[in-house]
Amino acid sequence: MDVIQPVYVGGFTNKIEYKNVSFAYTKGDAGHVLKKINLTIEKEKTIALVDNRVLGKLL
Repeated sequence: MDVIQPVYVGGFTNKIEYKNVSFAYTKGDAGHVLKKINLTIEKEKTIALVDNRVLGKLL
């Protein structure tokens, strides 16, 4: 498994943007819970990503 070292970004002024992001619990297409998504979160906003079983992760 490739391990990517985190990078500290510091503060931000307006928004956080994710572009073409994928996430999987296991290797291969069957494990993807997010696949090639784009997401913009404006400063001081809260969002939730919720799956079809109504289990979510708060960002």
